Amino acid sequence: MTEHQKKVQQAIDLMMQIDAIDTEIFIEAVKSGYFKQDHTETELRAYIENARQQRKA
Repeated sequence: MTEHQKKVQQAIDLMMQIDAIDTEIFIEAVKSGYFKQDHTETELRAYIENARQQRKA
């Protein structure tokens, strides 16, 4: 397996682990322009966790 094939397989594996809620959160973040702003990984994780909590409520 080439390096490219390994990376493609890793991406597929990650995508298979994402559930519907995470997908919705990601789409909303992209549409809102969140990723165009400069955020730390900690801020991004907090954004995702907050969005998950809002959906559970």
